[in-house]
Amino acid sequence: MTAGGPAHDRWPGVLRRRRVVALVLSVGLPAVLVVLAGHRGQHMARSLLIPGAGLYDEHLVVGVALTLAAVAATIAWLRWGLDSILLAVVGLAIVVSGLMPPTVHAVAFPAIEQSAHEFPLVILVVGALAWLRSALRRVPIVGRLAARRSTRRLDGLDDLMALPPLDRCRAVSVLTLPLAGAAPAEVDPRLPAAVGAADVERRARRIGLLARGRRGGDPFRVDHAAARTARLGVGALTTDQVAQLRADAVRAWAGVPASEPTWVRLFDAVVAAIALDPIDPEPARRVGELLHSHLGLRRGHRPAWIWTPLAVAAGRADDWEHTAATALARAAGWIGDDDWSALRRRAFGAAARGTVFAGDERTVAAARIWTALVDDPEAARILARPTVAHDPLAVALDTLATRLRASAPVANQEVAS
Repeated sequence: MTAGGPAHDRWPGVLRRRRVVALVLSVGLPAVLVVLAGHRGQHMARSLLIPGAGLYDEHLVVGVALTLAAVAATIAWLRWGLDSILLAVVGLAIVVSGLMPPTVHAVAFPAIEQSAHEFPLVILVVGALAWLRSALRRVPIVGRLAARRSTRRLDGLDDLMALPPLDRCRAVSVLTLPLAGAAPAEVDPRLPAAVGAADVERRARRIGLLARGRRGGDPFRVDHAAARTARLGVGALTTDQVAQLRADAVRAWAGVPASEPTWVRLFDAVVAAIALDPIDPEPARRVGELLHSHLGLRRGHRPAWIWTPLAVAAGRADDWEHTAATALARAAGWIGDDDWSALRRRAFGAAARGTVFAGDERTVAAARIWTALVDDPEAARILARPTVAHDPLAVALDTLATRLRASAPVANQEVAS
């Protein structure tokens, strides 16, 4: 059976069935709780929609505590794939709401309706906090403090180990990509040590334990696309591990292993597919399809991730991630130049702000990959002005841009010094 054969063809039917089950549970379970459990069921239903909401009337402190725990668990789920913790918090909230119901009786279905109105409010609050965090980084004084804390004036690849494990693996993957059109780069002796460090394995093992209860064995099995791609690039995988990586990619709906359990991130998916292409072209084909469907360009942006159980794409990729992922996909021949039209002005903004922020430095470096692929002399001149020398991932992207220009120069690469 080929990689794109029956094993992959079954996914549309599987996803349809999962979506039907999810819809039935989300609509039917609150009603079942209300009908079967009466007054207690009303408050359990509210806590199903918003953990802790069923306790707001008379046990406000307990209800708010459960809601805050659910928010923290949601953040852990979105960041590390720890869905088991979120499910545990939701289950606890439902049980506690059933054991400690308010004494004030309410009509059954208006209680569900009230929770349905409260849920968007929680989402808006979480979104507002994320926006506020981003906005504060643009305030001059706060921005300088955040930049100092986040970059610590890193010195490029010499400070590769200062990056968190995930970004460190991403930097190593970029430096070792077997990208068509770019001359192969020699493996820097610092790279195997960077991905073989104890904190990379420790992160994978903790996520596997907390999210899936995995104990012992290979900590990178099934998921962890960034770490496995980096280890593949530096030749740190055994023959059996390479075969397992390919098998996991073939079995996965997206064509590549998840970044964390259930989450496929835009940048990680593109990098993993390119890295696997010499072994099996099927991941590249399937990720290329995703870039035109679930991860497609919408109103100038691309989704940040896909939740694989229901194949739901959401979020908005950071500018650097959008720029880097699409530049690599363009170099691989999977997409056209539409993304560059959407990203060009944002890349200029990052270049104007300089390279104080790691995100801006990465955006500039990734945009230089684009200028190695498109005929845009003005953009090439503007983006050549900032010095990319601090954030190791930005330096890795800039190094790849240099490789691409050297291997496949285009007319716009004669930039002003």
